[in-house]
Amino acid sequence: MEIYHINLRYSGSQSLYIITALVESVQGVKIQHMRFTSNGTNFIGLLIVQTSNTLQFQSVLKLMKSSKVCYLVEGYGHQLLENYIGN
Repeated sequence: MEIYHINLRYSGSQSLYIITALVESVQGVKIQHMRFTSNGTNFIGLLIVQTSNTLQFQSVLKLMKSSKVCYLVEGYGHQLLENYIGN
């Protein structure tokens, strides 16, 4: 299983349930951790998801970007994060 991080921003008028349902609608994807903070009328968040392969993660990103529920969706893998931090 691989761990991926998704940074996103969404409107406060949207339900968090919609976002979690989108992510978990891809078979084999599980949300490990969520952290959201309010930024005025919007929420900025981090989702940590676990998938068995990269294709599932790419499917999640494509689904979230096309849904118009979230904007500023960025995703990266655990290996990229370690390289960025320098561990």
